[in-house]
Amino acid sequence: MLEEIQMLETAIAQFIATLVPLDQLDAVISADKHILILTHTLAHTASIQLYRPFARDDPLMFTKCSQAARECVSVINHIAEVDFNFLDPIIGVRVYSALVI
Repeated sequence: MLEEIQMLETAIAQFIATLVPLDQLDAVISADKHILILTHTLAHTASIQLYRPFARDDPLMFTKCSQAARECVSVINHIAEVDFNFLDPIIGVRVYSALVI
């Protein structure tokens, strides 16, 4: 099981590494910006889903889960005020469901 978790963790990390960094969103056209915001958030919520079942008993998994949650929240720092309408219905619900379910 630990090997499978590590493989998924590696796959998610490699996927995130291929994305345009959030601090470079100003160089991306508006339509792609929304897709990138959503993609970053979904990738980090996948990490939360991966670590959360073990976080209560394993301090390392708790740390990794917490870091993934912080990454989801950090997306907000990279969103322009005009894009907040996009944040609420899509990303807000996704992050909430990852943390609660």
